[in-house]
Amino acid sequence: MENQIIKCSLTSGKSKKGYDYNAIKLVITCDDDITIQKMLFLDKLEAQLIKKALKHGNSNN
Repeated sequence: MENQIIKCSLTSGKSKKGYDYNAIKLVITCDDDITIQKMLFLDKLEAQLIKKALKHGNSNN
């Protein structure tokens, strides 16, 4: 089985119940005919750290 991540993004929004969320969204294809979407939910601090790292190009400054 050949798996390939075709999209990875940092996203945020409101759930159907009205809660704020932050997540990494992965879209993965398997064997060119199956697509899986997976949300990896983050707490607020994790999301802030990832956004900061992405903004600064992952530098260690």
